[in-house]
Amino acid sequence: MKSGFFFPNLRLSRICGGLLFVSFSLAAEPPPELADRYQGRRDLVGYPALPVMRAPKHGDADWIPCLRMRNLKHAKPFTDEEAANVAREIAGMGFNVVASEDSRYLLRDADDKLAAGEVDTVGLPFPDLVKNTRRLADALHREGLRFMGHLTCAQVAFTYAAKHPEQRMIDVATGKPAEDKNYGVAYMCYVNDTFWKHYRARLTDYIEGSQVDALMVDEIQTFHENPRGCGCDSCRAKFKADTGIELPPNGQPGS
Repeated sequence: MKSGFFFPNLRLSRICGGLLFVSFSLAAEPPPELADRYQGRRDLVGYPALPVMRAPKHGDADWIPCLRMRNLKHAKPFTDEEAANVAREIAGMGFNVVASEDSRYLLRDADDKLAAGEVDTVGLPFPDLVKNTRRLADALHREGLRFMGHLTCAQVAFTYAAKHPEQRMIDVATGKPAEDKNYGVAYMCYVNDTFWKHYRARLTDYIEGSQVDALMVDEIQTFHENPRGCGCDSCRAKFKADTGIELPPNGQPGS
């Protein structure tokens, strides 16, 4: 028996917002009746088993069922030559989809300097990020590959939070703004109409300018240090309008 991984149940589904979820389970060895579907490490580029070198290109209707994906970090600018070289290399490995990484944050302006400890909000200022992503998307498209934009939503750099404190998530249990200093991020509330309109406008410009083929949007919930819900003015007004109930004062849970 070859050593490697077995994908007994690979399922792809598309949900609202253009998000693509892939679910699978791994086993060291397959059941005997499924041994003909087993893949060794050098074969494990896609499912069913595909050659390690460049595989035949697939049509538009086939790129999701035949998903073979890897990521690409591009927090720094690529030249046209660098983009062409990396696209050619990735295509030659047998992949057909690339997920962007380290360029997830859409709200950095030209005067927003990177701060110590930033992780998920690293990357170029927005206009430069779009141009760099477009350069890579064009290079990948010329090789028959698809490019998926992996983005963040509610978490922002502290420079943005300092400019827009009225948009911040507020922990209803403590009354404090939500943040995670381990990742160097603050959290904005997507119920806040001003923040949500600004984010969607940036997202529209990103899609149109970069010509990515798909999106995966992360961090669009309350989480980390703020798992108990948001008590900002926008959430309070929305909750009262929807239920007729007043939320308790921030920092006084259960009152």
